[in-house]
Amino acid sequence: MLVKDNPVSQKLTLFQLDKLGYAAAAFSNGQEAIEEMQKNWDSYSLIMLDCQMPMMDGYAATKVLCTLETTPLK
Repeated sequence: MLVKDNPVSQKLTLFQLDKLGYAAAAFSNGQEAIEEMQKNWDSYSLIMLDCQMPMMDGYAATKVLCTLETTPLK
């Protein structure tokens, strides 16, 4: 999972990951990433988060993800 708010950086990073043989889904902010992870936790092996994004930055998203990891979903 790639979480970046800049569309140009997002496209470039996805291109680089593809060249390395990795498939990635892209999201524009931490809130979108959290919502996706709540639905599809086992679909992602790695999350790359931008630190500075609107709505929810990478630091806040990481805190939520750590909480979700230790708390079973209902």
